[in-house]
Amino acid sequence: MMAAALRGELLSRPLVIPTQTQGDAQKRRLEDRVERLFAEIAKLRDVKKEVVGRYQQAKKENKKLQRELNALKEDHAKEVHKLADQVFREFPDTEEGRTI
Repeated sequence: MMAAALRGELLSRPLVIPTQTQGDAQKRRLEDRVERLFAEIAKLRDVKKEVVGRYQQAKKENKKLQRELNALKEDHAKEVHKLADQVFREFPDTEEGRTI
């Protein structure tokens, strides 16, 4: 009974067939959307290239700074050893010489 009523309701509705212009308009909207999506993809690729480039540059800069820091640490250690040796030579048997 329910199915018959539903069938009757569906048959009583007018059949809507999209016209050619409706189909063309829908096709144009879809094509426009696809074009916008491709444009967005191109922008994102450009942004990715820029970000990767910045990352690579930062990585190079970091390596350079790390080498400079290591050189400074080595120079500092050499200077500390040099000063400690100098103190030990000047004060071999004193309290100052033993605590350093």
